[in-house]
Amino acid sequence: MSLLIITLLVFLQGRVGINTDRPDESLSVHGNMKLTGHMVHPSDIRVKENIIEIDTREQLRNVSRMKLYRYSYSQDYLEVAGLNTDPDTGVLAQEVKEVLPDAVRES
Repeated sequence: MSLLIITLLVFLQGRVGINTDRPDESLSVHGNMKLTGHMVHPSDIRVKENIIEIDTREQLRNVSRMKLYRYSYSQDYLEVAGLNTDPDTGVLAQEVKEVLPDAVRES
């Protein structure tokens, strides 16, 4: 039995897209992703600058102002993103932007 391995790399202005022809980040994945290993996002003080302490209580109040929803994606989005029709739970970006503007980026 032979093993066929196909590798597809798409580079667009230094960006890679999976299930998309318009990656808007270094890696854009439209669809579900399975990861074995670790995703690394450094939290070490040695890699940060301009560190300003913020009021933790105020931020917790902000988070508590956000509503959670149960929803399904539109059929158009499901087709483009390659997602299944299972319901999901989360927040609405427009509402998050009202509470924490720096947490939302337009794409």
